[in-house]
Amino acid sequence: MKILLLGKFPPIQGGESNKAYFLVKELIKKGHEITIITNSLELNDSLLYQMADFDTEQLKDKGLTIYNLKSMPLFKFIPYYEPSSEYIISTGIEILSKENFDLIIGWYLLPFSSSAFSLSKIFSTKFIVQHAGSDLKRLLPHPKLKFYLEHILRFADGIFTYPSSLNNMKKLNKNTFVHRPAIPNNFNPHDEVMDLKEYLKIDIAPTKTILFLGKISKAKGIDYLLNAFKPISSEFNLLIVGEGVYKATLESQIKNEGIKNVFFHRFIPPWRIPSLTRAVKCVVIPEWNFGVEIHRSGIPLETILCGTPALVSSQIIENYFSLARFLIQINCPDLEDFTTKLQTTLDSTTSKQFLKENYETIRSELMSFDEYINSVEKDLMKIIHNNNEVNTE
Repeated sequence: MKILLLGKFPPIQGGESNKAYFLVKELIKKGHEITIITNSLELNDSLLYQMADFDTEQLKDKGLTIYNLKSMPLFKFIPYYEPSSEYIISTGIEILSKENFDLIIGWYLLPFSSSAFSLSKIFSTKFIVQHAGSDLKRLLPHPKLKFYLEHILRFADGIFTYPSSLNNMKKLNKNTFVHRPAIPNNFNPHDEVMDLKEYLKIDIAPTKTILFLGKISKAKGIDYLLNAFKPISSEFNLLIVGEGVYKATLESQIKNEGIKNVFFHRFIPPWRIPSLTRAVKCVVIPEWNFGVEIHRSGIPLETILCGTPALVSSQIIENYFSLARFLIQINCPDLEDFTTKLQTTLDSTTSKQFLKENYETIRSELMSFDEYINSVEKDLMKIIHNNNEVNTE
């Protein structure tokens, strides 16, 4: 297959970007050619992974071409707006005028699926939509956008959706395929462990470190985590890897209260997460009233696959079904309980070994990563060859 993918891709941070990265890398290994149009060079640093020079090698593969759009200096016109979609479409026209592609993928409704829709019409090339949870929560229902976005979904040659939204998507387009991303095999307890001093430039003992990964916001439970951490002995550390508008407020609070053992670092690329996760004592996922009902963070399962304890909010722990038995439940507003769970985990000498011993059991209850890649490949081929048999499992 020869695919043109429009979407978020590293160094743009985020769960959907990570999924796209791991999927693309495997499809390329299977001999497919993929060209990506993304726009990380238009974004500020807080939305990007902090990448070392050697990290950029991960984005260089035979069969992979990346067009990374820069901010476009543009004269003012009336009525003025930022023509992001038009920039992506124009770049796509330039590429498609020189090469033939089997399929165009738009990953995210705006601006990428919208742009894919236009390119599909211009070049009579099939296109599919891959949406995110936030697309369905915020964009699709918007009264000023829903008619256009529903039109795109109806006339797509296929939709890749998640299991929780399958029925609703099938009402719009019968060629709706379940996309159930699996966790890559490099999330395991056996491979390399990150040297925090060398890679993050933070000189702390990883075995005495609590890790928070993700956007720094109240909805992610960061306030609860900080308040539960305060009573913990100063010999332990809290490492916050991420960015967000709430970061400045949190840093100010930490400075004013004289807390010395909380450390910050920008997002790191997805291929570095397993080695970081293996290094630390535990990872905390304290989401509280997140606001996207169908959202299910992949971090808890990635964490326990790396043999590291995961403390997970009681609001979302049931989303992990039988594997919840390997997670540690925290009721975030109950700070006394939260602190006790943190301290018990930090003091434990057996929790990591327990998870390592149960690695194969945990893996067996998850979809095989290789089977996932084969499933996506098969569904893409169905769309290209106009086979209407749909994966609804």
